[in-house]
Amino acid sequence: MTLTISWPPEDAPVRACDCGFCRAHGARTITDPNGLVEIRFEESTVLRYRFGLKTADFLVCRDCGVYVAATADTSNGLRATVNVNALEARASFNEQPSSVNYDGETPETRLARRAERWTPATIAGDHVAQHQPAS
Repeated sequence: MTLTISWPPEDAPVRACDCGFCRAHGARTITDPNGLVEIRFEESTVLRYRFGLKTADFLVCRDCGVYVAATADTSNGLRATVNVNALEARASFNEQPSSVNYDGETPETRLARRAERWTPATIAGDHVAQHQPAS
């Protein structure tokens, strides 16, 4: 799986979600609503995991088990958040992440937040037609 990020990710604030999945993966995530991320993979190499409100696909590498990114289809098209621990430049993210908790969100408010705050995204690979943002 490869990620291509079109903004200076080192400038993005790093967050640590308080949910059990993110804590178990030690996830530190970044987003930029003005940026762009391209996620490229073959479907057979990725485990898509949905939990809780089932509003996003959490992409986990089948080879190493690392949570790489999450994507959500929103009213503003496909959006993503990226786990900096999956990036080659992960060591450059040395600030303490801010803790966030999204308990109490409804599916609608969660998708609205993601539409506003997550990074516009494209997915390329052997499943492209399934995940193209709405025009």
